[in-house]
Amino acid sequence: MFLILSLFPHYSKSNTNYTLSTVTKVEPIFLSVKKNQPYEICKSVTVPITENNNKVSPGDVVKGGIIGGIIGNNIPGEKNGGKIGAFIGAIIGAEKSKNSEKLIGSREEKHCLTEFSTKDQLIIKGYNIHYKDMNNNTGSIESLKPYKIGDKIEIIVTTYLE
Repeated sequence: MFLILSLFPHYSKSNTNYTLSTVTKVEPIFLSVKKNQPYEICKSVTVPITENNNKVSPGDVVKGGIIGGIIGNNIPGEKNGGKIGAFIGAIIGAEKSKNSEKLIGSREEKHCLTEFSTKDQLIIKGYNIHYKDMNNNTGSIESLKPYKIGDKIEIIVTTYLE
């Protein structure tokens, strides 16, 4: 045989009434949330102004020819190594000078970057509404609506009878 005990009283009857009450106090209920706040970091940067150089520089052709000739003359057993090296070096020097960029100036530019900082922010989650009914009974409820002191609200009162 088992005996089952209940820790909660059993109510056989309940009575529900509506009572008109007056708001006596309103307290906001706050919730802390994290919020990302964007901010901008800007700085002034010097930017080069260049121009494409599509012209062959005689100086680069001569330098390339001299370097190529020196290298060609140092190839063992090659009679015309200096001439071939000078020719190839001159071609490379001409191409290098043709594909180069010429610096003609600079200018200041503003470069900006957006970053974020996390801040705690309090938001209103709801309101604790304190009230008093016509029989001077007091209580409080939680509400999403921000009532004002003196507002009339209808409170549901349920009485349980044993």
